Amino acid sequence: SHITLLTHRTSHFLTHITHITPLTTTATIMWCLRKQNLPCFKGGARGFFSAEGTVICVVSASRLPESRREVVDPYVKVRVVDAHMRPKTPWFHTRTRPNVQNPVWHAYVDVGIVPASDDLLDIQIWDEDAVTRDDRLASLTVPLSIITREDKEFSCTPSPSALVLRRVDRPSVHQRSMFFIRHGESKWNEAVHDKDVTAMGQVDHPLNLTGVQQAQSLNAAWKGVATSTSSATSATSTASTTGLASVDPELCRLFKSATSLLTSPLTRALQTALLALQGHPALASSGLLAVSLLREVKTMVGLDTVGKALGAEAALARARETLEMPQSEAAALCGVKLTAFDTDSQWWTPINDNDTREEIRLRQQDLLGLVVFGNLTSAVLSSHSLFIREFCRSFLSPSVEAADPLLYRRLRADKLGNASCVHLMLNIEADGCYVHSARMFYGGFAAGH
Repeated sequence: SHITLLTHRTSHFLTHITHITPLTTTATIMWCLRKQNLPCFKGGARGFFSAEGTVICVVSASRLPESRREVVDPYVKVRVVDAHMRPKTPWFHTRTRPNVQNPVWHAYVDVGIVPASDDLLDIQIWDEDAVTRDDRLASLTVPLSIITREDKEFSCTPSPSALVLRRVDRPSVHQRSMFFIRHGESKWNEAVHDKDVTAMGQVDHPLNLTGVQQAQSLNAAWKGVATSTSSATSATSTASTTGLASVDPELCRLFKSATSLLTSPLTRALQTALLALQGHPALASSGLLAVSLLREVKTMVGLDTVGKALGAEAALARARETLEMPQSEAAALCGVKLTAFDTDSQWWTPINDNDTREEIRLRQQDLLGLVVFGNLTSAVLSSHSLFIREFCRSFLSPSVEAADPLLYRRLRADKLGNASCVHLMLNIEADGCYVHSARMFYGGFAAGH
């Protein structure tokens, strides 16, 4: 088991090992175990947001002090203590936000208990270090009774550090409709097919021409416009040709009635959302929400998961400039409202790092928190193949397997095809959140899967 845990961080560890004194084998193992086994929320699908207990949203921090290093990678630890500072819950951890002194988390902490009137929230903000011990940046103890349902800033020690917290009500509606779209074919797919190492070495690849056509075909399908299936495939495409121009009428109605449109801030996913959702009622009324939680899973060789644009304006500008269409059309397409949920500072995993299973799980946790407690009763989410697959592995319930064993297996094992879309119905139950229904809305699975 030690070897398994060590392999996740070996490459990252070797990039730093030359800068520190030699470590013994035991110290190396303990370092890796510590980084892999941070205390965390109740794992798996079961236990995500239980029926009872207080939920606190750790929104953001500001004016954090500098650490021993130039780069600050902050995360928050939270626990409930009594009036005498005796712990009543274990520590809960947020995700780490890399290279930022004013981090935004929007992390939902379900403490799992109904606190007493004099209970306190014990909070520590730490700087994660890849090699040495993490540094404590700031701390705060605040009575749970004064945390309101509106964002409220609390002063930390040392001053002028501050943390924004919010108490969250449990939802009255216990189902959530989620349409996951995988982005269209990108220039990364094209570079891999052509064995173009230079192009593969770039970051944040936009859609290629085929990817643009795939997203447009999805748009035509839910609008009920006849389209040629041939426009959505190519020699390099990973999209299935099955069902490209035909969608289920019931799912189509649900898709059109979605009230929230979310997208990964990576350019290919944002471009897919702009093209596939053009003319959607929610796009005109509310616009798009750029959410870093939806970005692709970062592997050690996944350079296309590294972003370039910070904030909404820069993301739209990059999407417009790199779209494979006349700039006048691209400008019109990108003339929509895009809100940066958490993308104003570095939102991608650093280029020399990778996403661990724990980090992916915490992203899933926060995405569920946004969907459940943000009252996103019906949402369309433009994301990526690996992240969608990991989400399905975590939350598909036995009822999905019973209804369609083949779809259940494929969603957990295979990648969606480019610009394909799957509908998941999420139930919020007493012991957690589960996907109790899954149906393909458009497209299929990637070629070769």
